[in-house]
Amino acid sequence: MSIITFNYDIALDMALHKSEQEPDYMIDGETAQVNSIPLMKLHGSLNWGTEKSTRKIIPLHLRDFLRLPIYEKSVLEGIGDKGSIKLEIGSRLPKYLSQLYQVDADEEPLIVPPSWNKADYHSTLSQIWASAADHLASAEYIVVMGYSLPETDAFFRHLYALGSVGTSLLRKFIVFNPDNSGAIRERFGRMLGPGAASHFQYIATDFENAVGSLREILFDS
Repeated sequence: MSIITFNYDIALDMALHKSEQEPDYMIDGETAQVNSIPLMKLHGSLNWGTEKSTRKIIPLHLRDFLRLPIYEKSVLEGIGDKGSIKLEIGSRLPKYLSQLYQVDADEEPLIVPPSWNKADYHSTLSQIWASAADHLASAEYIVVMGYSLPETDAFFRHLYALGSVGTSLLRKFIVFNPDNSGAIRERFGRMLGPGAASHFQYIATDFENAVGSLREILFDS
């Protein structure tokens, strides 16, 4: 399994960490953990810094971040009386990268604006984008959750076009989205084309219900 996302928050990262599976960001030169899952964040992330001298992406790993004294006590005690803890990552990222990895990073996290013109970020993120295309090319099941494929977003269409060149046989392309107007279903249908119609399934539901539905679909396949 692998995950491709346009979100730059760390909700997925935290979910993987809590389930004792670390994200492998597919960043060039990074050593993956044994129990890791590929997590390709195509628009960057709040916990990714850019080293000033090399312009390399340096991720702040939650496994290291949550061991900092300021957070470790709260984590060990169950994360606060209200079941939550405020993680100040983005605003203090350079400080934490310096403290944990001795890295001098830019003041702002690496976040890409949601537009097609991503040329300024190509050299930095090209390895991650290429990994995403490779994973799409080898996928037998593609599941899309919460993404509406807006008409102005040509990036995903180009990425999927590159990924669909692979030799793997696509068994299912499933879209979960609460929209039941038919507009989003039509957009994905146009992108996939008539050849993929037999593999395409659109389910108008929210994320909470999608998890149970997905389990049934995959087990029945």
